[in-house]
Amino acid sequence: MHPEYDYSYAPGQVIKVGNDMSNLLIKFYDYVEKVVPREEVFKLDKFKFELDVNEIVRLEKKWVGKTVVARNNLTHLYELGKIIGQNGNVGRSYLIEWANGKQSIQNANHIFGHDTRKTNINVNDYVIAPIETLFMPGKVVGKRNSQLKIKFINGIE
Repeated sequence: MHPEYDYSYAPGQVIKVGNDMSNLLIKFYDYVEKVVPREEVFKLDKFKFELDVNEIVRLEKKWVGKTVVARNNLTHLYELGKIIGQNGNVGRSYLIEWANGKQSIQNANHIFGHDTRKTNINVNDYVIAPIETLFMPGKVVGKRNSQLKIKFINGIE
């Protein structure tokens, strides 16, 4: 399990084994180092490791230049922005330019776009959805075909 990605595994290399073999120091593909319990680590051969790292890096770079919905840390709201680069060579944080021309860095778990994995959305699911130019959190309270009825946190439906 990668320490910075919710419920996600990522390729890495064992740097050190704990005295009782129950914990391993892992250097992940994005250079993050973390002690991980042995039961959360699965062995890959070198070919699979390199294949996975190359694919992850390719997909991470694919975000650059795309318009996305992301949490703007300057306003603390979800807004449209354009990813203008990665924050470092590898990793899941990006430099985003907002509509007002300001820029900030955001982690990928607060970025949504065309390439975000699509999931089914059902009644009682929580979502972010547009209200004019902002995207607000809300709860799906109704669904008709592909149309969703959302009750936003500010009470608007």
